[in-house]
This record gives sequence, structure tokens and C-alpha cells, in this order.
Amino acid sequence: GIGFAVMSLFGLTIGTLVQKRYGSVIDMRTNMVIQFAAASLVLAVFAAFFETMEVQWTGELILVQAWLVFALSIGAVAITYILIKFNSAVEVGSLFYLVPLVVAVLGYFFFGESLNVYSVMGMGVAVSGVALVTRN
Repeated sequence: GIGFAVMSLFGLTIGTLVQKRYGSVIDMRTNMVIQFAAASLVLAVFAAFFETMEVQWTGELILVQAWLVFALSIGAVAITYILIKFNSAVEVGSLFYLVPLVVAVLGYFFFGESLNVYSVMGMGVAVSGVALVTRN
């Protein structure tokens, strides 16, 4: 698990830097199509070997897939591209530290999850770090 986390960190960092350097000359929609197509090909190979390839279509599955595709994939990637285009890569990268905080707060309000004192303290540290990086 730690190895995948480290690979993810390097991949995200390298991707942000490459996007900052070369991404502003490519249309965002074209860029997303290329990125999603490449990821789909790689994941299709893994799915063929490790999955049953059977889907039970339900209303919940369709809603979840719509959320994942439109909000998290297209929406989040578009926002990230726009942020990278107009801000420094360091500022954009620092915003990723707010993702666990937002998820924890949404879980608290929408799913009744609990927040303990350590969670709130960690949120404070994350917000403080992002504020230090993004302040003028």
C-alpha cells in the first residue's frame, strides 16, 4: 500500500509539472479525451485479467457512475487543468491536501460519520499548510 501511495505521489507531481509546462497549448477537451482513453485502455487490460466482466445494472450503480464520470472525472479534471493554467504548480499541488478534509466534513454532514479531536487537529494543520503555500 505504501508503494502505491508513493507511486501516486510521484505520478501526481510529475503530471502536474508536465501539465503546467505543456498543457496550456493543448485544448482541455482534447487533453481529457487522450488522458481518459489511455487510462481506459490500461484499465481494460487489468479488468480482463482480474474481473468477471459481469455488471448488474441498478439505479444506484447508474447514479454512482454518473457522479464518478461527470463530477469527479470530467469536472475535477477540468477544474484542475484550469487551476494549473492560471496558478503555479505548487499552489495547485497544495490544494490536493484539502481533499481528505473535504471528504471528512462531507462524511460528517451527509453520512453521520464522527470527527474526533485528532481529525480536527489534522484538518487545521492541512488548512494552515495550504494557506501558507497559497497566500500572496
